[in-house]
Amino acid sequence: MLGLFQAFTPKFVKKYANVAEIETNAFKEYVKEVKTGAFPTDDHSYHIKKGKEEEFYEMLKEFEQVFNNKEINNKNSNNQFN
Repeated sequence: MLGLFQAFTPKFVKKYANVAEIETNAFKEYVKEVKTGAFPTDDHSYHIKKGKEEEFYEMLKEFEQVFNNKEINNKNSNNQFN
């Protein structure tokens, strides 16, 4: 009905739109802008506030440690059943 699938349309379906073509064109435009550097711009980005860089990096280190410990614990708990 919306034209999301391009391979075929069942006989009992009337297409009211061609959304697949719109989506395809949007993705192509996105890829082109990323490759050329037109996207993202500052309008589409978050920035670290001046003076908060070190605090942010420390938070990332803590997160990485917690994540790595959980990953190790998950591997250990999975090995108990092997």
